[in-house]
Amino acid sequence: MTRNGQSQAKPEQASLSPDLEAVLAENASKFDAKARPIFQKFAELLFARLGAARDNWLSAKSLAAIGVDTFHLLQNHLPGRPTVSVGRTALPVSQTGSAETLREVTVLVIINNDMPFLVSSVMGEVQARGLKTHLVLHPVHAARRDGNQIIELQQLDAMSSDNATSEWGAESVIVVVMDALDDSASRALADALDDVLAKVAVAVRDWKPMKARLDAAITALEQQTKTRENAGLIDETIAFCRWMRAGQFVFLGMREYRLDGEPETGSLRVIEGSGLGLLADPNVHVLRRGHELVSLNDEVRRFYLKPSPIIITKSNARSVVHRRSHMDYVGLKTYTQEGRLTGELRIVGLFTAAAYTEPALEIPFLRLKVERVFKIAGVKHATHEGRMLHNILDTFPRDELIQIGVHQLASWVPMLLQLEFDPRIRVFARRDRFDRFVSVLVFVPRDRFSTEVREDIGNMLAEVYRGRMVTHQPYFTAGPLVRVHFIIGRYEGTTPNIDDAELERRVAEITQTWEDRLENQLAAVPGAGARFSRAFPASYAENFPPERALEDIELIERLAGDG
Repeated sequence: MTRNGQSQAKPEQASLSPDLEAVLAENASKFDAKARPIFQKFAELLFARLGAARDNWLSAKSLAAIGVDTFHLLQNHLPGRPTVSVGRTALPVSQTGSAETLREVTVLVIINNDMPFLVSSVMGEVQARGLKTHLVLHPVHAARRDGNQIIELQQLDAMSSDNATSEWGAESVIVVVMDALDDSASRALADALDDVLAKVAVAVRDWKPMKARLDAAITALEQQTKTRENAGLIDETIAFCRWMRAGQFVFLGMREYRLDGEPETGSLRVIEGSGLGLLADPNVHVLRRGHELVSLNDEVRRFYLKPSPIIITKSNARSVVHRRSHMDYVGLKTYTQEGRLTGELRIVGLFTAAAYTEPALEIPFLRLKVERVFKIAGVKHATHEGRMLHNILDTFPRDELIQIGVHQLASWVPMLLQLEFDPRIRVFARRDRFDRFVSVLVFVPRDRFSTEVREDIGNMLAEVYRGRMVTHQPYFTAGPLVRVHFIIGRYEGTTPNIDDAELERRVAEITQTWEDRLENQLAAVPGAGARFSRAFPASYAENFPPERALEDIELIERLAGDG
C-alpha cells in the first residue's frame, strides 16, 4: 500500500495568489523565528492545490485564518493518535468591495499519521450525513518532531526520498469547510470520525497479518489438491485467493471459526484471538438477519456439505473504511492434513474497482460460472448470441454475478437475450441464500425512466417484500433500456414469494405516462383513439386526469359539425 497514493518524489508546488501570499506573510510574522519558516512551508503545502477548487468564495483572509488555526493544531499534535477538530467560525467572504461580509461555517480538521483510506473514509462519513462542503484540502507532509514528551514540531517539508528516514514521519492533514453545524451535530460528527479513524487504523495495522494468514490458507489448500477428488475446485479457489491477494481485494477483517461435530448437527465457534482488522472486534458479525445472528443456519450447513471449499457473498456489516457499502464476505473451508473439514476462515473487505471492470472470463470462479451458464443455456461462444451473452455477463452487476446461482442465472438467459431484440419492461428477482435481502434487476424503457420512477419502483419493491430499499444502481445500456439493480433488505418474517410477472405488471403501472393511461381509457371508445390520443397539450395533462379527458371527449363528440 502507498501512502494515500502520494508519490515519494518531491511535488512541484503551484504558486499562490499574490493576495494570499501577502496575508500569509503577515500572519507568519506573528510566529517566533523558529516556527515562522515551518508555518510558511506548511501553508505552501496546504494551499498548493487551491487553484483546482471551483467556486471558492473564501477570501485570502479566510484561508489564512484556516491555515493559522490548522498549524496551531499541528504544533500540538501527538503522533500515533488522530487529532480531530470540529469548530464553528465566521469567515470573510471573497469580494471586490470594501465592506467585509462574514459567513458562518464549520471547519473540520483531522491530523493523523499518513495511511491508506483516510480521505475516502473521512469524506464518506461527511457525505453520509448529507453535509454540504465548500472546500477540501489534503496535504501530506514529512515532519520531524522532538522525541521528548512535548513532541515539538521541529521541521516540515514535502514528502520525498530525502526525508524517508526514521527521523521523519509522514503526516496527513485533512481540512473540510462545510455549512455551519450546531453543537450537537458537531459533537456527533467528531465522535463518528473518531470511530472511523480507529477502524481505518486497525485495518491498516493488520493488513500484512491478514495477507500472511491468507497465504497460510492457500498453502493448506494446496496440500488438499493431492488427496481430494474435487482438486479442480480447490485449484480454482487457490487461483481466486491469489487473484484477491494480487490487488483485487481490500482486506478489512479476518476471523477463524472451528466446527465442533459434524456439519449436519455440529456448532460453529470463534477461535479466540483469531480476529484481525475489523473482525478483531467480537461485536462485528459477518452474517446477521435483523437482530438474529446467522452463524450456522441451514444455508451455512449446506455450504459445509458441498464440495466447493469457498463461499462468496455479501456481509451484513457495512464498511466505513474506504467505501460506504456492505462488505464482501469470502469464506474458506479449513481442513486437517487428512482432508477432514475443521471450520472456516472468514474474510471481509471490498472488491476493488478493477475487480468490477475486469472481464468475467479472466476472474477465477467467475470464468467457471460463465462457462457453465453458456453450457446450460445451450449458447455457443463463437455465435452472435454468444457475443451478446458475453456482453450481458461482462456488464452484469458484478456483485450479482458473483452471488447468483448458475442455474438461476442460466434460466434468465433466454429473456435477457430477447431484450436485445424486443426491449420491454422486465424484472428478475433473486432471494439471498441467507434470506437477508432480495436482489432485483429491473429493465425500463429509457424514455420512461426518471428519478421519480426509480423511487416509486424502489418503494413498491420494499412494500411487496416487506423490507427496506438498501441500494439502487442504475445502468444505461447501449440500447433503449435502463437497468436498475435494487437491493431490498429483509429483517424479519419469511420473505414473500412474488411472481416476476406480477412485479412487471406493477412496474408497468408505475412507468405509464398520462398518454398511456388515456389510451387505455379510449380503448372503450370506438374510433376515438386515433383522433384524441395525442390531442391534449401538456398544460391540460398537468391539471386534469385522463378520466376527465374522457368526459371532455364525450362532450366534443356531441358537438354538431358546425361547432
